[in-house]
Amino acid sequence: MLKTTITVLALVSYIVAQECVMMADGSYDASTLTHQTRPWKTPIMLTGPAQEALKFVCPTINSTKPVCCNSTQLVDLQTNFIAIDIGFGTTCPSCAVSLKRMFCDFACSPEQSHFVKIESLKSTNYVATAQFATTTKFQSELWESCKDTGIGPFKNRVLYGNVENFLSTLVRIRRPDPNINFVFNTTGTYDGQSVPCETTCSCEYCVEACRNRKDLFHHMNKQ
Repeated sequence: MLKTTITVLALVSYIVAQECVMMADGSYDASTLTHQTRPWKTPIMLTGPAQEALKFVCPTINSTKPVCCNSTQLVDLQTNFIAIDIGFGTTCPSCAVSLKRMFCDFACSPEQSHFVKIESLKSTNYVATAQFATTTKFQSELWESCKDTGIGPFKNRVLYGNVENFLSTLVRIRRPDPNINFVFNTTGTYDGQSVPCETTCSCEYCVEACRNRKDLFHHMNKQ
């Protein structure tokens, strides 16, 4: 009897944990070039082409279980990811991979309610702004993955200075719908995984990749 009770409680806990905050309903906003989202709580199971799209666009999301995004959102993600690859993936792929993984979790994770909160609604009841709360650990790891990437001398750490400015500027430039208000300096909520820069980048774009003092000296003298 005790074993059955524990199993039921564990199942209930799992079901409660799987909750969305919002999802697109197919309405397209020409001003932002994206599909608008409405408040939504129940994860959905993708099948057919939509499931294949999820595997391709967000390979770290489990496509065999319900998620918090649909095919229209995956189209928007794929479009935005092209810009991320161009801006951050040509010299050091780790940053682009980390950013895409983060935005996939933001849009599609079945645990979306753990780290996303609706901040404001439009007059049409579509979501205007959503808060995205990240842990300090994730912020630090993402910045390590991205700070030395860039085009030529224009490294992210020079342009933005810190992860807060980096992400806030990225959102302001891309103008997502809904707008994303990152919540920093929090100890809970989103704790996604970033790709260490030394796994994909050269010494020029990642201090951790410098294997000896000669490489490090060369890297520092180019700053």
